[in-house]
Amino acid sequence: MKANYGKDFDEREIEIVPLSEQVKWATPDKVEFKMGKTIIDGKPYKNFVITDYPITVGNGWGYNLFSLDRTKVVVNIKPVPRLKAEKQIDRALIEMESQSSYSLKSSKQIEYQTHIGTLRELLGDIKNANEDLYDVNIHIVCEESAKKEVRATLKQNGFRYSEMFGRQVDEFVSNNISKIDKVKDAVRGIHTSSLAGMFPFISNALQDESGFYLGYNSLPVFVDFYKRDSVRVNSNIVVVGKSGSGKSFATKTLLANLAADNARIFILDPEDEYAPLVKNLKGKLIDVGSSRSGILNPFHINASLQDDDDEYGVKVEDMTEEEYEEYEKKKKDKGVGDAYALHLQFLEEFFRIIMEGMPSDAFELLNSLVADVYKLKGITMQTNITKLKPEDFPIFDDLYKMILERIDTEKDEYIKRNLQIIENYVKKFATGGRNSKLWNGPTSIETAENFVTFSFLSLISNRNTITTNAQMLLVFKYLENEIIRNKDFNTLNKSNRKIVIAVDEAHTFINPKYPMALDFMAQMAKRIRKYGGMQIIITQNIKDFVGSPEIARQSSAVINASQYSMIFSLAPNDISDLVGLYKNAGEINEDEQDSIVTANIGECFFISGPLARTTLKISPLPIVQEIFSDVRK
Repeated sequence: MKANYGKDFDEREIEIVPLSEQVKWATPDKVEFKMGKTIIDGKPYKNFVITDYPITVGNGWGYNLFSLDRTKVVVNIKPVPRLKAEKQIDRALIEMESQSSYSLKSSKQIEYQTHIGTLRELLGDIKNANEDLYDVNIHIVCEESAKKEVRATLKQNGFRYSEMFGRQVDEFVSNNISKIDKVKDAVRGIHTSSLAGMFPFISNALQDESGFYLGYNSLPVFVDFYKRDSVRVNSNIVVVGKSGSGKSFATKTLLANLAADNARIFILDPEDEYAPLVKNLKGKLIDVGSSRSGILNPFHINASLQDDDDEYGVKVEDMTEEEYEEYEKKKKDKGVGDAYALHLQFLEEFFRIIMEGMPSDAFELLNSLVADVYKLKGITMQTNITKLKPEDFPIFDDLYKMILERIDTEKDEYIKRNLQIIENYVKKFATGGRNSKLWNGPTSIETAENFVTFSFLSLISNRNTITTNAQMLLVFKYLENEIIRNKDFNTLNKSNRKIVIAVDEAHTFINPKYPMALDFMAQMAKRIRKYGGMQIIITQNIKDFVGSPEIARQSSAVINASQYSMIFSLAPNDISDLVGLYKNAGEINEDEQDSIVTANIGECFFISGPLARTTLKISPLPIVQEIFSDVRK
């Protein structure tokens, strides 16, 4: 009763209030009624009554009302005798048919016909004892500061309402704990199914027909991450949890099952977590901190992912062989200049990272020199880059040689001084420089295997954040080309091989000075679904994802573009950051926050849609766990 009139009290007070005084303690001292509000113990409240409903509603349609902050919702429900219900529906049908015959507007005709069809179906269900009818009245009471939010929610969800001007006493009586409802004119007949659908009682069962076994809650959980329907629109996954919560175990469970389904999997691994998986799946481990596994040449031009896979007016998967050949020709013709121009932009951002502190005039001159070094190699906007070999592209030695030549011949002292600045920056990447082995040479990394890990351990252990961020950009650029090649493979072979990009300990690659890595993740999350793939982002440090407004914006973009979230145990001081990141992705309510903080090892809060949320225990099949164990039987 006390909570019915306000929330500002301590529940423990009841322990010291004598029984004879408890009713007085629970009821307000003073209630004032104004024209448009009620004041309870000095605090103003607004009252709303729902007067009309949308034509159709989804499951849990009352959830948006029940979850409003600073708000109380009272639903008065009274069963209607079957005979009376039939008469009410008969009268409603006659009224609707009469209105329909007089209406000249097509939109109104459609609305009336929809109502008539629904009422006839309901009348049949009631006569066959499949449904019952209930008189329902929904009252909403909110603190005055929340009235705009209540109005907006009601309008957005298609409800009409009254604010009960001049009828505050009737509303006060009706929204209290009693059977009395004085607002008879707002009562609406609602049948059993729609009334039951009002409440957000969501089953925790998750058993996709073509899914693999992930673990259990009250039932075994099978998830098909490539399922598509009106709710599930992509396959991207975010895995979050503090160290030791079980997120790595869960990620390996995911990857082992996806690998068993013949997916191409690429992992960015900063801690050599996936060496057993690489070994057991006969994959490849590439150390990107040295040139032992090969080189990624920053000057190597690859095709870039497009925002639209239907850019040429036809869907690739529906093409005949002749149509595909024509599509490839159009793509190459259009891509001749596009790939070159886009790569120059990429190089500009790459140089901003590795040549931090270079004066702006020198930096602009460097960009011009890059275009010139491509010309020396015979590469221009008109060059078809698909016909070039890795050895055909410039390397840092070519750029450095050109700079030295320009210094010798340049007469303008200012330009010469800028060239000398550039020479001082570039020489450490040319032969003899401390970074020459990492990037100075034709691209030689090859990834024909289906399971490939790019290990950043040696690179990160050197604590060179600039080099780490730059190398990650090159890896992502390389992966973009692998995604395109995989789609072309599927088209040519009429297959459906999936591709997976996993970024483990993603916070390691995020630097507030150089948010390019996070930008690539955000762009990849939006684009990879069009290429039949998924991106998996794994992180333990939520605070690095909200380090600055720009990083928080990009992190939210990654989460908003991810269909699935697996949230393992987090420290209480990380929860507010998590809630902020998920503000536009369905939000995380207080009960869900509590379940995350108190989760045991291996337990996660699993999100697969706005209303599809459950808690589950990750528990792979023994044969799957054996794949990512250090020792095979």
